[in-house]
Formats: sequence, C-alpha cells, structure tokens
Amino acid sequence: MNVSFFRILSYFFVVSLLSITSCKDKEGCTNPNAINYDSDAEKEDGSCKVEGQVMFWINTQTFGYLYNDLSIQELSFYIEGNFEGSQSVSTFSATEPACESSFTLTRQVPFDGGDWVSYKVLDEDDNELWSGEVVIPAEQCNKKQLVYIP
Repeated sequence: MNVSFFRILSYFFVVSLLSITSCKDKEGCTNPNAINYDSDAEKEDGSCKVEGQVMFWINTQTFGYLYNDLSIQELSFYIEGNFEGSQSVSTFSATEPACESSFTLTRQVPFDGGDWVSYKVLDEDDNELWSGEVVIPAEQCNKKQLVYIP
C-alpha cells in the first residue's frame, strides 16, 4: 500500500508541475516591425532588434589638412575594436551629406533607442586621428562629422 500511495503522489506531482509550466507565456520579441520578430511569442522580453546606422564624414577643411598637410590618403574605421572598412579622404563634403554618401555602418540595435559604440579612425600608418563613442540609433542614421584641427 505504501508503494501505491507513493506512485499516486508522484503522478499528481508530475501533472501539477506540467500544468504550471505549460501555462507560462512564451517570451520573445512581439513587435512585427523588428528583425527578430517571433510570431509564437506571447510576452515581450525586450529583445527586439532593428537596423540603425552611423555615418562618419569629413568636410572640405578637414580634407585639406589631412591630404595636403599630413599626406593622409585613407581612413580606416574601427567599431568596438573591430575593423569595419576604409575610405579615401577624398570622399568629403562641403555640407552634411545624406547617409551612405560617406562611410556608413549598419548594425542591429535594440528597438527601444539604439546602442552606444566606441569608434576609432586611423590613417594608413595606423595613427589614431579620432576616437570616442557614438550612438547608432534605432531605425535612423546618425551623422558624425570628424573634424581635424591642427
């Protein structure tokens, strides 16, 4: 009789445990505009991602200093310590250009505002010209002007 009672008690325990866990809402990204939208998710968990961009650009004066005074011809861009690409210093603009007219980085960022990243810009001899932090905004393009003052 003791064994039967234990089996019955175990059965009720397992059934109770399954009913508790099966009632739990599946968490995930519930925003259909997000890159990682999960149609099976019932509860938002804050993981939604969208694309954002940051564009680095130089004006005519900075180009003149870099090219004529320092003989720099190419800039290399690093985000969070990772090489992202290069661009000729001859890609400059007299006024703020449209996104993707200059070096533009696109990343997946949190849906609720974007992401701060560290950046470095080096010349072809690996001399650091600029560094700092910049925000990559959600569903927008942030334009970061790089200014060189001798």
